[in-house]
Amino acid sequence: SANTSSRSSPRLLQTLGDLALGGKVSRQWRKGLYAGLDLRLLSFASVGRQDVSGYAFGIAPSALVTYDVRQAAPRVPLLAHANLGFSFDGTGGLVTGHTLNAAEEFAFRVNRYNRLAGSVGVEAPLPWATPFLEYNLAAPLGVEQGSLIGPDGSAVPVASAMPQSLVVGAKVTAVKDLT
Repeated sequence: SANTSSRSSPRLLQTLGDLALGGKVSRQWRKGLYAGLDLRLLSFASVGRQDVSGYAFGIAPSALVTYDVRQAAPRVPLLAHANLGFSFDGTGGLVTGHTLNAAEEFAFRVNRYNRLAGSVGVEAPLPWATPFLEYNLAAPLGVEQGSLIGPDGSAVPVASAMPQSLVVGAKVTAVKDLT
């Protein structure tokens, strides 16, 4: 990725990209209730260079739970999901020489803190499409009071620094078994 910022030095903020490999295991515990684990191994490329001379590694384990309402009430096409996990990455050490400001951390996808991540979602599997809604939140762990600094240089409360997303979409199956 590459971004430019007139408020940073250097103005061009670039990184080669990241790689994630993972796997999931799950099983049905009761009628309609599925639970499992997700484990992702993360690799982060150097920042501000176009080579792989600097890198960081991380791990992101998660617990997954899904309830399939259709198994208790076949006329209700609804699945509910909840995930809870951690993200431990070493990206905070990718940049040396100066302290990154908040805009540079965002552009480089550098995290000084490990995170507790959670999400909840629902989906409605219909014959031609599966509309879904998902909410994600990640809270930084081990943050000392006043240590989060915003782009303007002022202290930011932890509650204001938690990445959140609301995803609305649909999966479409145009070809059998291909979504």
